[in-house]
Amino acid sequence: MAANYWLSSHANCHILTRHDLRNSPGRSIDLKYAGEREIACINIWSSNVIHKIGKRLNCRQIVTATAVTYFRRFYVKNAIAETDPCLVAAAAVYVATKVEEAPSHIKSVLEAARSVFSDYPSLGSFPNDATVLAEMEFYLIEDLDFHLMVWHPYRDLAQFAGREDSAVPKDAMERMSEWTPAPNSPLYQEYRQECDRQASMLDLSDTTLQMAWFIINDTYRTDLILLYPPYIIALAAIYITVVLHPHPSLQGMKAFPQTNKATRRISDDIGPSRTRRQSLNTPSQLSNQVDSGCAEGATPSVGSPTSPTKVVPLDFFARFPISMSLVLELVQEIVASYELWNRLENPNLPIYRAPEDPAKIPKGLASTRLNRPIYDPNLSTVESSAIPASNSSDLPPGSSTPTKATGDKAADERVVDILLRMRKARELEGP
Repeated sequence: MAANYWLSSHANCHILTRHDLRNSPGRSIDLKYAGEREIACINIWSSNVIHKIGKRLNCRQIVTATAVTYFRRFYVKNAIAETDPCLVAAAAVYVATKVEEAPSHIKSVLEAARSVFSDYPSLGSFPNDATVLAEMEFYLIEDLDFHLMVWHPYRDLAQFAGREDSAVPKDAMERMSEWTPAPNSPLYQEYRQECDRQASMLDLSDTTLQMAWFIINDTYRTDLILLYPPYIIALAAIYITVVLHPHPSLQGMKAFPQTNKATRRISDDIGPSRTRRQSLNTPSQLSNQVDSGCAEGATPSVGSPTSPTKVVPLDFFARFPISMSLVLELVQEIVASYELWNRLENPNLPIYRAPEDPAKIPKGLASTRLNRPIYDPNLSTVESSAIPASNSSDLPPGSSTPTKATGDKAADERVVDILLRMRKARELEGP
């Protein structure tokens, strides 16, 4: 089951529609006490704290990504307002370390979680007893329906670029090309399949691949892992990267304007990536992967290595059997998450904002989606009340004066306020 995504529990049980997510047992309760964008802010915060716990345990990025996925799936069935997200986050990390074969002792996880959540005394003290975390582990696994295998976009990104671990090393490919198997040889069919696969790889530089990897890291701060298959997330990350850093074959095309206001804003957001850079393979490691293969339809000759040209991004997306409107919709979601992230870290900006003038939105499918206002006309009562009045639009909701904290500290303060408000409202409502 783990070898085929389409047969996995991830594909068949844990890809939801937006309607299903909004009406899920957990989210439907949380929406009574907070707006959509406030819950999105909690998602950003929860991903950050899970990352901090993983960093203290020296976990790989894949472990952190799996833990975040468990956290998101748990809160499809359970409400944030009715549970302790700190304990759930610690349990998610503990389970993820086991599943990803990087186990940490429960006391180490407990100590790391206590250290991280000591920065949020308003949320209460983290338990000292390891049995509490062990008990939460079983509750978490049960609510996950014991579906612990997670497919991540990293694998698809590596496969699209031919950088996956299963690729034939370059030196081995060179040795193989020195003696081409005979057409009737058992190795010939395998040889041709490998050549054809490498000929269809996407031509991405190490820098471009690295940025796409960072964008995928940032998607775990959203609900996208619950809404889209991993290969589509990888395609969207590649698309954004190509827009920001066009391939040489696209430099002269007007379809990728470099002076576009939204493009510059996205570049500013994504450029100084906030993810763990050490979790990515270094360019020297990536360069050791295969870069050449046999073109489809070519007849390899003895003693003459083959080195076909890889597929450029424009041809890659044109040939890929998927609707580009779906990829562009996901691109918009990713761009929206950066916009919200920036607002969350700036205490002088409200989480909600009024719609922009549609007349100022550039025409064209891609530019329209990239610049579309992040605004929901069907705001709930809670969301509408959270939008500040015009005379205080420069202040966060519920604040009379701007706070001095900025960046992560400001984001933490605002999310903690949201969590406390949700918890209090739930307690006042009663059973």
